[in-house]
Amino acid sequence: YSYGTYDFAGPEGTSTGATLVDLRDPTKPKELGHWNAKLKADKIHDVTEVAPGLVLSASAPLMFVDARKNPLRPNALAYGTNVEKREHSVVWPNGGKDRFIMSSFETNVTPRCEAGVGAFTVWDASRWRQTETFTVLDEWTIENGTWTDGRPGLSAPLGCSPHWFEEHPGFRNGGIVAAGFYDHGTRFLEISSKGKVSE
Repeated sequence: YSYGTYDFAGPEGTSTGATLVDLRDPTKPKELGHWNAKLKADKIHDVTEVAPGLVLSASAPLMFVDARKNPLRPNALAYGTNVEKREHSVVWPNGGKDRFIMSSFETNVTPRCEAGVGAFTVWDASRWRQTETFTVLDEWTIENGTWTDGRPGLSAPLGCSPHWFEEHPGFRNGGIVAAGFYDHGTRFLEISSKGKVSE
């Protein structure tokens, strides 16, 4: 089965639903509806299988599901505290065994890097089994620059938003992440052992 992202015009309006496709015969894929139909998350943008049958979604809110018993109706294991804010991309290093989850929140066409611009976020994933919740430890946003410092003073046309990112292979409960930012290029971020972000 394939777990997709939101439909452009989904069942609950723009950017809702999350397509479920039967791939048991890959020559004849069959759409079966929405895998998030009975779950409390929508606006799903990025879907990552962090371990066999365990899926994390960048959504509103962040969602971790178990699809091992019934991939047609996965069971929610934990949610993020971002009820209103849809994340763009999400990573849980080390097959979901790391203390941290990382995500980015995309905000297009933001020419100035000020309040409300998208953030790179580190989440606490150390107690989700007890609390069924992921909480924010730290957020980092790009800043306007002076051009000579390696940062544009005005970000156009796409703005200050973070987009995709990837952790270093040696990431273990902290480490280095390479993150792409619209109009600001690639930035290397360090996540401390307490989940704090610095460039």
